[in-house]
Amino acid sequence: LHLQRVQALVGGAVAGPHQAQADAAFAEELIYATGVSDRFDFRLAPHFGLYVLNQLQAEFNTTEDPYFIWKNGLTVRTTLDLDLQGFAENAARTHIRSLQATGRDASNASVVAIEPATGAILAMVGSINYEDRAIDGQVNVALAHRQPGSSFKPYVYIAGLEQGMTAADMLLDVRTPFRLDNGSIYVPENFDREYHGPVSLRTALARSYNIPSIKVMEAVGVGDAIRVAQRLGINSLDRGTQFYGLSLVLGGGEVTFGPLILALLIKLVFFP
Repeated sequence: LHLQRVQALVGGAVAGPHQAQADAAFAEELIYATGVSDRFDFRLAPHFGLYVLNQLQAEFNTTEDPYFIWKNGLTVRTTLDLDLQGFAENAARTHIRSLQATGRDASNASVVAIEPATGAILAMVGSINYEDRAIDGQVNVALAHRQPGSSFKPYVYIAGLEQGMTAADMLLDVRTPFRLDNGSIYVPENFDREYHGPVSLRTALARSYNIPSIKVMEAVGVGDAIRVAQRLGINSLDRGTQFYGLSLVLGGGEVTFGPLILALLIKLVFFP
């Protein structure tokens, strides 16, 4: 209806030799953008651009004014470093190619670079190719839920510090059987398949030893470790303490990438 009104107004203003051009223009089929990525140019950093857009919508749009950011022409300055963004994209693609060259089943990767002093996002690579549907390239892997591996350990160590442990406390990194709630016995190993004897909490975290980390988890309790993680931004561990168990310290629960960067910063601050 709106298009018909415009056509009527323009048609009334156009006459003579220009009428044929106007008729041809109105006869062309209109192609409507179906999504945000179609309406805006996100080629420089597509996942970051959509991430910022979602943040703006969440902060400024309301149920009373759901189109606030579209109507008010906001000027937004982000912390993205385009040079670093390009480097991160190339590094991710190169790494995947190198893995594939050795026969690894790897097709996608993500990268997030954060300024430690401010927490500002300097680069965000959500996939190695935004346009590649074969790898679901439009999915931002940096924000998707993934098992974090040992990068979850700092949360558990922070829980230990809050309960009175210190970075200088000693733990024995030796073969240790742990009895689980279901009565089974769990005997973890370190990544290097070796035992290292007495180690401090600082050393255990810095070298990512598994056995001392599980001992810290056993001492602080799964519930307290989850509460620390939730307080620091991880809100996806919502399946109850019985579901996760001691292996949570080794990355047994799915989280998003962003809060894990915070965990790595915590590691640098408390365990340099």
